[in-house]
Amino acid sequence: MTSTRLTIATLTADAAETLKRNQMLSASGYRVITPKTPDDILQLLHNDRVTALIVNNSVPFADRDRLLREIRQDCPDLLILHVYHRGEPEQAPWADANVDMTDPARLIVALEEFLRNRPVQNNCPHDDNQISPK
Repeated sequence: MTSTRLTIATLTADAAETLKRNQMLSASGYRVITPKTPDDILQLLHNDRVTALIVNNSVPFADRDRLLREIRQDCPDLLILHVYHRGEPEQAPWADANVDMTDPARLIVALEEFLRNRPVQNNCPHDDNQISPK
């Protein structure tokens, strides 16, 4: 469990998967935020202090590739983990790592390990005067 409440953004096209993942991350001590639609992710990252982004394989490849490329340009130091289930394509070239979610606990282990080896910081420039969308 983390000692401070870090914010993790999640990006998925599967509502049930979002709920399960967000509950697991929250139970592990993280604050979790999720955009209403995948295209809202950049605004969310700029409006909040996000430590990492977890991207689900359910986001179609072309959309995922485009969004992650844009995120990398705007937030080059943001930790990005792409999660998939065994047997699904593992491609997410803009992510720092691909994590097999066949065992969901692997995500927490991978996240903790990556965060241990990186300075915790605001990894995406944001405007403190902006109000996050509701």
